[in-house]
Amino acid sequence: MPAPTSVEEPVMIPVNGDAKAMAKAEKAAADARAKEIAQAAADLKAQKEADKKAAAQKQAEAEIQHLNQQLNQRVSDLVEVNKELERFSWSPSEGANRAGRPAPSEGVRTRGSS
Repeated sequence: MPAPTSVEEPVMIPVNGDAKAMAKAEKAAADARAKEIAQAAADLKAQKEADKKAAAQKQAEAEIQHLNQQLNQRVSDLVEVNKELERFSWSPSEGANRAGRPAPSEGVRTRGSS
């Protein structure tokens, strides 16, 4: 970001050789240059901070993406395991029902039931 330019009175350099006026003009020019350098340093520091924040955000986004990939893989694995468990747990009773026979727990009367 370029340093904003200030609208100051132009420094008049005397041509008649007046040493005090010449020193005053040189001091004013040096002060103006010092302000420009200080502003440039502040701008550079602000840019470094912005770059540091951007790098940290980029790293955090990459970590989130990696964690999401791991989570999606775990979900996929769990879906497969659940399918296997469903096949295992339903296969005996489904086989009995398809053959027209009641499942082992169906139709069994216990004492006290009517």
